[in-house]
Amino acid sequence: MADEFQNPGQNNANNVPDFNQTPDAFQTPNQDFTNPTPDFTQPTQDFTQPTQDFTQTPDLNQDFTNSTPNVDQIQDFTAGATGAGDYGVNPVDDLNAAPTTSIDPGLDNPANTFVEKKTGNRTFLIAAIAGVVILLILAVILVVANLNSGNNDDGASNIDEPVATENTTEPEPTETTTDNTLTGGDNTIASNSRQFNETKIPAEWLLQKFRAPVIDQDGNCINISICGENADDDNDGLENIDEYNFQLDPLVSDLDKDGISDGDELFVYYTDPSEDDSDNDGFKDGEEIGNCYDPTNVSIKFSSDSQSTIATNISLQQLHEPTITTLTNAGVSQTDIDTNGLNVSQCDETAPAGSTNSADTNTTNSNDSVNSVDDSTVNPSTDSTDPIDPLSI
Repeated sequence: MADEFQNPGQNNANNVPDFNQTPDAFQTPNQDFTNPTPDFTQPTQDFTQPTQDFTQTPDLNQDFTNSTPNVDQIQDFTAGATGAGDYGVNPVDDLNAAPTTSIDPGLDNPANTFVEKKTGNRTFLIAAIAGVVILLILAVILVVANLNSGNNDDGASNIDEPVATENTTEPEPTETTTDNTLTGGDNTIASNSRQFNETKIPAEWLLQKFRAPVIDQDGNCINISICGENADDDNDGLENIDEYNFQLDPLVSDLDKDGISDGDELFVYYTDPSEDDSDNDGFKDGEEIGNCYDPTNVSIKFSSDSQSTIATNISLQQLHEPTITTLTNAGVSQTDIDTNGLNVSQCDETAPAGSTNSADTNTTNSNDSVNSVDDSTVNPSTDSTDPIDPLSI
């Protein structure tokens, strides 16, 4: 049967393979594969080459003057990470291995391209030292100067002290120059009643005269049509700045209750708006004016010059209340009120022109005394100097 498998071309009578028959090839004794395993444990090759001995003393007498270093053997350490001598990249590099190239200590090492970096900045250091020296010099100079100034031979300081000179002239006031043109000049009762000459009202005065919301809590004017310098809320002919300068009330048109508005007293009749009897003759200013008597002179009627001055003032500034009511009650016509401000029919036309107006004479009466008036001038029909009641005429 083995031959049949070994000679496949041979005819098998039954032509049926006998699978129960074992081939000869497998009937042979088992091959012995127990050969010893190949020994791969060969002895490790010794790569530790003997270390080169550098302890030999070089021959210092050797002549190297004609020796030129081999530039090709100089290793370039300035190359990038991929150049020759890229240590630390190839793990095979043995840093413990002996150098393969020796360098003669007698020559400068041309391969060493490293340059030692200097620490600090020499220029900056020099400048800093120079600055310190200059500061020290200046400090010494200052100390010496102070010592010299405090220790002169006469014990006095050599520094020129400013000499305090006595100022013999008083400083000019901050107020503007007083203009008394509107009040009849410098010698009238109206001009003398002025207290200040300011152009701005202080906040303290506004706080006394006005309330919120006209002003704020600090005294600043909010509604200038009421509390502003040029406002005239009481319609008496005086702006608030005049009310302050003459120390009147911006909300009261007739402060002294004499029947004449404060503005008319100052700018029309030249009387004192804070005194109901400007000439102190016992009669209120409104009573005298209504009967054509001059309220600035005792028991004297208005002269023709005074009447002309009043008419001019009314043309510039119309009369106000309560002046109009007072004149109307005294029988003054509306025409006289509008043009003359007086009952012209009651005025003494025979009085000497300009002899009785306080702006033109020095007979202005004060609150403490009464002017002396000639008997014949006071009342030609009597020898007494007692004042005449204007209401009895």
